[in-house]
Amino acid sequence: SDACVVLQGPRPVHLLVTDLIFGRDLNGLELAEKARVRWPDLSIVLMSGFSEIAENRERAERLNAQIIAKPFSRAALAEVIVAGQPTGGEDVAKSAPLRAAG
Repeated sequence: SDACVVLQGPRPVHLLVTDLIFGRDLNGLELAEKARVRWPDLSIVLMSGFSEIAENRERAERLNAQIIAKPFSRAALAEVIVAGQPTGGEDVAKSAPLRAAG
């Protein structure tokens, strides 16, 4: 997937925002677990419907991932991103454009 290519690339990754369920070969939790190995300080936001979140909450907590239920506003997403960032995360959330990967 495109996300795996980016995560394996040379540029550091500071934030991963992914849906819990998005593909046949890999889901969001698996992607987050792989990313955590390469980037131990990575901030992770997992998004999905309520039932998927409830089913996967324990794994998400082991990753220290923030969870947000769909649908959500840009403001709610920004709050979750800030909550999951180390000191200075407010600057990342305010300066980073919120857009979906395509």
